[in-house]
Amino acid sequence: MKKLIIGLAFLLLFVSITPRATLAQNRQEIKEQKVALDQKRQEKITIFFERMTNKYETAILRLEKLITRIETRIEEEDIETPNELTEAKKRLIMTKSKIETIKIDFETMLISNKPKEVFKNVGKELRLIKSELVAIHKLLVSTIGDIKGLGKRK
Repeated sequence: MKKLIIGLAFLLLFVSITPRATLAQNRQEIKEQKVALDQKRQEKITIFFERMTNKYETAILRLEKLITRIETRIEEEDIETPNELTEAKKRLIMTKSKIETIKIDFETMLISNKPKEVFKNVGKELRLIKSELVAIHKLLVSTIGDIKGLGKRK
């Protein structure tokens, strides 16, 4: 019982000695740490976004190169252009425009000061672009399979 009373007296003494200014300083330091943490999060989100957009832009370049190779093969073989190829070209153009709009939207999302929501939105949009690129690739693969044996042999 004595120990409890001594402990409570020490606690009251400590609380009464601690000035209110240090508590306010502690709160201010915590706010500053949160702001610094949010800035670090935004930097990491920006780095992630740049990496992913670069990755998808290079994938688009590879798909465009594949489309031109398919087109030259079609021209050499005098084959009618498959519908899958025109569909893939249209979807690729739409995907390029999506990436450009997402880049613009990304800058506005960063200003909102809510990095968690920004990250969720960015991730969602990038997953949609990825699925679109995969679908375009499947179309091109089916086009290659369709024209592979149809051409004239020399």
